[in-house]
This record gives sequence, C-alpha cells and structure tokens, in this order.
Amino acid sequence: MLQIDEDIFDTIYPICRYVEKSIVQQESDRVCDWWGAKNALRHMVTINFLRRQSQEIKNSIKILNLSGLSCGHQDFAICHYFIENNIPFEYCAIEHPATPYREDAEFQRMVNDHKINVIYADLAEIDHKKIEESFGQPNIVLFTEIAEHLPHDLFLRSLSLVRQILSAQGKFFLTTPNSDRLHFRINTLLGRETEYWGDGQANFRRGLFGHIVYYNIARLRRLLADVGLTMCEAKTFDFPIPAQVVFDVSKWRSRSPTSLQNSLIKTGEKLWRMPTLSHMVKTIGEQIVLVAEPGDIREVPFAL
Repeated sequence: MLQIDEDIFDTIYPICRYVEKSIVQQESDRVCDWWGAKNALRHMVTINFLRRQSQEIKNSIKILNLSGLSCGHQDFAICHYFIENNIPFEYCAIEHPATPYREDAEFQRMVNDHKINVIYADLAEIDHKKIEESFGQPNIVLFTEIAEHLPHDLFLRSLSLVRQILSAQGKFFLTTPNSDRLHFRINTLLGRETEYWGDGQANFRRGLFGHIVYYNIARLRRLLADVGLTMCEAKTFDFPIPAQVVFDVSKWRSRSPTSLQNSLIKTGEKLWRMPTLSHMVKTIGEQIVLVAEPGDIREVPFAL
C-alpha cells in the first residue's frame, strides 16, 4: 500500500501541476489537478528513495535519469525538493535530441533553474563513455515509467548500460506497471483482453508510442541478473485513487484507501507463515518499484 509522505507531496504537487498547465498545456483545470496529484504521488516514491540514499552517502548525490527528460515532471519535482531542503546533489538526464521541448523557452528556463544537466542523445545509441565524460559516475540511476514503452532489445541494452556506468556502491531504481496486478490476473482468468495504454487508432495516427511490454518482479529479477545487477528490494503498490477518477485534491488527501486490492496487499505483508500466498498477495499491486545494485552476471532459476 502506498504510504503518503505529506511533506514531499505538498512540496512537489504545485510544480507537478504547473508543468501540466504551462509545459504540457492541459486546458482543463480539473485534468491539471488530477495529473498533478498522480505525478506527485509517483515522484514522491522516487524522492523518498533518493532522500534515504542521500542520508547514507553523506555527500553530494549524483543522480542520472535514463528515463528521458520528457516534459520534466520527475526531474523538476526531484530537483525542486532537493533545492528546497538544501540537499546537495548533481542531476543529469538523458533526452532524445528530437524532443519538442528542446525549443520551448519556458521548459529550458525550468531546466536551468533546477540545475539539470541534459545530455541530448538517443538511448539506443549512447554509450557509457559519453555519459562519464559529460557527468562522471552516478551514485543513482533512475529508470522510471519507461521500461513499458521500450522494445525489449532496447530495454536489455539499457540495463547493460546501467551496469557499465553505475558506481560500485551505486543503486538502480526502476518503476514500471505490474503485469501481475490483480486486474490483469482477473482478465486473464476470464479470457479478457489486458489493456495497454496508448493503443487505438487516434494514438496510432498521432504517432504516439504507448505501453508495449509489461513485466513482473520475477522476470525483472532474471533480466537484471543477466547483465550483472542484483535486485535487493522489490514490491508493488496501488495509488490511493482509481486512475479514472478526477478528484478534489483537498478531499482526496484525507481519504484512506479502502479498496479490496489495497487490503489484500496489506494482509500479504503480514502473512510471513505462508510465503507462497504472501508473495502472491504482495505482487498484485498496480505498480512495481525495485532497487538493484551491481553484482555478478548469473543464472536465476524460473521458480521463485
């Protein structure tokens, strides 16, 4: 179950909403409210992790975002929080050279104001030498909400790149939708279609590249091991609101999540006497969040 850190959420929600209004240029205020809150929740998870790592490193933390700068949601939120809390950091993001935001004056102003170093390069072509020459060796590599958009071979190439550039004591942080979420399991059981975000003729005509691959924790563990990354933490969580609901932020903030799925996850976290059932219940959440560290290339058995 996703625990809300109000300090982080309250700090980054205004900037997430601003990005929706001024960079993405959403016309509806209610849509801006919704996406601002949803993205603040996503980035709250990342910031919580980065804050813990910063406390352990006890020095300026070097963060590389391989996920793409895109409209800057994550990058602006993270850097804004670090600046507001006087946490020393260096931040670099890899962004495709053809991004439309490259020519956006307001976007570039925010990049500069948030002290973000941008390397414009195609993820399919960039190598570790270019990153090290431009930024050095990162303590943390972020790979959030992008695995599901990539062809499988490019995802594997990206994992290999992470292993090459990550410092010996560094951490790899990944989030992605969960193929084992309860909703998908029920659809599979009933022979129904699993929805992939971004499908549809309208998106096809606009050239949008949506979700094309979903992963579960077991498969990610094997893929990471194939390139020499050892998964040291992994869990799933649900957002405290249905993704389809446009809500009033002030009312939502005080609302406790009461869905069946969240209740099952909470129960699974306590079922230590029944490891198989516990694992099944703990992996039914909407979103995967995992942490990995450098290790040896090794074979991982299919059975958990």
